Amino acid sequence: SYPYTDSTIPNSLIYGTGTLPLIFVIVTAYNVIPLKKLYRVWVSYAFGISSIYLFMNILKLFYGELRPNFFEACKPEWPGMNCSGYVSEFNCTGTNRKAAIESMRSFPSSHAGITTFGMLYLIIFTQEVFINRNNRYHIGWAIFQWAGFLWAVYAGMSRITDNKHHIQDVAAGFFIGSTTSYWVAYQWSGLGEIGNPKIENDGKSKNHVITHCSCQNGISVGKPKES
Repeated sequence: SYPYTDSTIPNSLIYGTGTLPLIFVIVTAYNVIPLKKLYRVWVSYAFGISSIYLFMNILKLFYGELRPNFFEACKPEWPGMNCSGYVSEFNCTGTNRKAAIESMRSFPSSHAGITTFGMLYLIIFTQEVFINRNNRYHIGWAIFQWAGFLWAVYAGMSRITDNKHHIQDVAAGFFIGSTTSYWVAYQWSGLGEIGNPKIENDGKSKNHVITHCSCQNGISVGKPKES
């Protein structure tokens, strides 16, 4: 049995990490990318972070893996109190009911999943909007991206040292958070298009139509207009 300890990183800070990109996107990119694209980025991230939070909590309920500190948090009692077989029915005698319930919801790690989702999205966002779009590298953004990466790793690993999760729980959180963040960033938010002006320009050219045509000396003159 591992001892029960308070979380090094409280839930409130994790929720703040998940919310940070919503504020960051508006503050830093309001005058950088078109409002319509900014709205798409903001809404897709909000939907993505909400979805991953809901998905991971559903997994916790259905999977029901015991945390490393289960015995300390729950203090279970069962008929016979012997370890000769599989125990499916027991009573928690611990005084902290919330901790007892949470001790049976280990897989996957929400701390790892949410922080990885938020920080990787910020890394991709800054890379596409402020570096690739302008074709300009800046050491400040590199430091910012590394700080976000290290924060996500620290948040996940702290769950192991706090006896809140097993290694596989944190690894699953990292995987779910990173794959979902990448998908949302490029498939829903369209950050790849924002970071590549050529794609944007090609898209605009396809929306042009010829509204007027006149012929002078065998030369056709057309007037393009946005459709």
